[in-house]
Formats: sequence, structure tokens, C-alpha cells
Amino acid sequence: MGTFYPVIMNFRLGIDGGGTKTRAVVIDADCKILGEGASGSSNPYAVGIETAVAHVLQAADAALGAARLSRGEIGGWGLGLGGVRSSQESAPLLKALRLQLGEGTPIVLQEDVIAAHCGAFGGHLNDVPQIVCIAGTGANCFGTFGDRHARADGLGPLVGDRGSGYRIGEGALRHAGRALDGVLPPSDFTRAIVAHFGANDAAGLIGVVYAADFGRAPIAGLVPLVLQFSETDFAAREILEDAGRELALSARAVLNKLSADHSGAQVALIGSVLAHAHPVRRAFEGGLGEGVELVEARFESAIGAALLV
Repeated sequence: MGTFYPVIMNFRLGIDGGGTKTRAVVIDADCKILGEGASGSSNPYAVGIETAVAHVLQAADAALGAARLSRGEIGGWGLGLGGVRSSQESAPLLKALRLQLGEGTPIVLQEDVIAAHCGAFGGHLNDVPQIVCIAGTGANCFGTFGDRHARADGLGPLVGDRGSGYRIGEGALRHAGRALDGVLPPSDFTRAIVAHFGANDAAGLIGVVYAADFGRAPIAGLVPLVLQFSETDFAAREILEDAGRELALSARAVLNKLSADHSGAQVALIGSVLAHAHPVRRAFEGGLGEGVELVEARFESAIGAALLV
């Protein structure tokens, strides 16, 4: 027999959607996760509005099923999605969601980095600058200080995503291309990159990475391979350390916009690259400068999205 939940409005649904995956959680008034679900990318620039909405609902319904709740029992939906920096970008998504959920459903839609910031600091502002830095498939940085806010990156793979998993994977691919051309000597690292895509030579690699259905996620998927070789291959290590330095530059840019004095500023790190790639994190810490405190995120980004409601 299912658990009985007497107060409907205590339940909120949070969606954290990026370039690779979407995570949904149902939380109660104490921010306890009652159910969770996952699906593919919900970044509208990566997959389009129709697919983004479908993935949001797929993840949400999985979380609701795990919590044994229906859509009608949720007090509000909070969404933090990549690719929605402006109201112009969020409006068509909101319209599509309301067609599915009904006009009466409370929905708050923000950029993923704002939801991550809300989760990292529990939605509570402090008297010091508070920055969140995301590095997953993409990269983004957002901070607040009193009533001020500032951002850096979140510009996508052509203009930004500095220090992201995509940039790390792209760096590895370009390094392999130099070796395939004879500009650099081949190495175990470059051979592993080519083999990762099931190729044997330059022609085979080109056939894979320029295929019409080849997206950003497989390139970001090279991060574990780069990390694997970082202990023995200088180029692999340098690719990761460059990413950390780029992320630190973005964080410092946000800090500079918020305050001339960085003393006591808090920076929370979010995303698989900063969580698992230690060379990236070490280079990031080294580039931040003195007086800045690295803090653990209080809640994950999906809970942060729910707290937006």
C-alpha cells in the first residue's frame, strides 16, 4: 500500500535540465526527495523545444511515479534549464509546458545556473558574494551579492562553454587530429581517442564526428578517457588543467562584477567535470586567488529548481 501524503501543496517538483540529461525530483516541505527520474537533454538549443518538453515531462512523470503522486498533487513546478537565459527563450517553452500541464499549474522557469545557485546556497542570500560554477557538458557561472547579480559564460559551444566537458573533449579530438596528420607523434592517448569512436584512421574518425546525428554529448563523453591518461600523458593533463584555469577566469569575472573585494566570497562547484576531474578542480582552485572560500553545495540543482517555486 502506498504512503499517504495529506498536504498536497507541500510537494514541489524540480527539474534540472542540461545538454546531456534531465533530472527530476519530487520534494516535500523539508526538501526531502520523495521520488526521482531522469531522461535525455532538455536544452532547447540542443534538441529543440518539442523534444525538450517531452524530456521534461518524461523525467517528471518518472519522479512522480516513484513518489506515488500524480501531477495534480504537486503544488508547483520549478525548472532550471540550459539555454533559457532570456524571457524570449523561455516563453515558447512555458507555452508548450502549459499546453501539457494546464494554465492553472504554477510553473517557474529559469536558467539552469540560477537553479543551481538556489540549491547550492539554499535560496538564502549572504553578506558576501556567492558564486556557483557549473561545468558539465557546458559551462556557466552565476553569482549574487546583496541585490546585485552577475554571470559569465553559458554562451554555448560556439561562443563559450569554456572549461566544459565539451571543450575538454574537443581539445582531445584536436590533439588526436594533429597526431593523425603527423604534426605530433602518435601516442597511446591519441590512439585511444580515435579508437573511442570505433575508428582506425582519420577518414574513419571524420565519418563519425561529422555525421548528421552526432551531437555534443559524445564529445563531452571523452572526459573520462582524458582523465584516465592524465597521470601519464602531458597533453591529457594540460587539457584538463586548461579547463580548470578557464573556469577560474569565469568565476573571477563574476566576482569582479559583484565586488572589488573578494574576501570571504563563497564559490560552490556543480557538475561532473568539477566533481570528478581532480586536475580540473586543482587548476580551478589555483586560479581563484586568495580570500575566496570553496563551499559544498547545500542541495543539488534539481532541488534548487524546486525551491524556485
